[in-house]
Amino acid sequence: MMGPRFPGQSDQAARRSATTVRNNPRHWSRILFGLLLPVLSFTGQLTAQAPRIELSAAHWDFGVREQGETDRFVVKVKNTGTGPLTIRDVKVTCGCVNATMANRTAPIPAGGERDLVLTLVTARQRGKMQKYCYVSSDDPKTPQAVIAITGEILGDWRVEPKHLNFGIVQAGKTPEATFRVEVRPGRTVEILETIKSSDDFILEKVPFGKLEAPHGWRIKVRLKDDVPPGPFSAAVHLRTGNRNLPYENVMLHARVQGELDVRPGKIYFGRVLHGESRRAVIRLSRKDGRPFDVSDEVRLEGFAKRVRAQVVKRKDGRLWEVLLTLSPESPDERLKGRVRLHLEGAGQSAVAIPWQAVSGPKRPGR
Repeated sequence: MMGPRFPGQSDQAARRSATTVRNNPRHWSRILFGLLLPVLSFTGQLTAQAPRIELSAAHWDFGVREQGETDRFVVKVKNTGTGPLTIRDVKVTCGCVNATMANRTAPIPAGGERDLVLTLVTARQRGKMQKYCYVSSDDPKTPQAVIAITGEILGDWRVEPKHLNFGIVQAGKTPEATFRVEVRPGRTVEILETIKSSDDFILEKVPFGKLEAPHGWRIKVRLKDDVPPGPFSAAVHLRTGNRNLPYENVMLHARVQGELDVRPGKIYFGRVLHGESRRAVIRLSRKDGRPFDVSDEVRLEGFAKRVRAQVVKRKDGRLWEVLLTLSPESPDERLKGRVRLHLEGAGQSAVAIPWQAVSGPKRPGR
């Protein structure tokens, strides 16, 4: 392509002039600068109009509070930039603190501010706290501002530990573990009810301490000798009359090892309608395939009248089946119990398999 031709200039001279222009770096610099100038001007305008978030406080230490008390703290969210500031989200890492901001979705104009109200609710909390409130915005320099929240909440009572792990337990053994229900000096807490999620363990409450000192109960948990091999998990539910903390749960865990293979380790009948029946089968065998004996005398615990059990010998005693039949006597019941079997030559003298069910009303027209 040939550039503009001047009067009296030959074609060859015009082509040489165009080539010289194209090969000149200054020529392309001028073109590139011309293209970038609008972009640089627009970027400069954006930078000049950028919002800037600034918090009046980055830390709230609410001190020591009694359980059940509430507190309030206001943080000024300021826009010190030159463009409008949009608060995109406000999150707190604890349900004990509520964060509210009026008209949060409306942009904060340059030079303006808005109140972020933090409300502390201590009813379900206790102990030392360290939580955070995150304020997300369209500030390009600080897209997420952070407020640290610290303090201590004094509860009337506590449970330690909340998880009891018996570890690996040999089948037929009865290991023990203990957790404490500790009440603050001068406070009174009454345990109204202790609920066990299963009958595979025994509880024993032993009181300690006096009213003017830390006091409460040491609760011993002892596994029964008939827990079937395999993973074991259960819970202890404590219900009290305390207004701030009416209940607590303690989880129990263990892995029971033995020669016996029980399948399934738990029976779930599901929902069984009143007037109907549902069946289930428990199969027992030794892991080494050797024969053993199961007594015909089956002990039914819990809702014993609802369940029938029959023991059947298979494969010359190398496999045993227990045939269960559940027949609810009334609707709207939550049923549970255990089927306890007496054994010989199985590596443990007894095994108990828990079962659960829910009964429902009869079908219409039946």
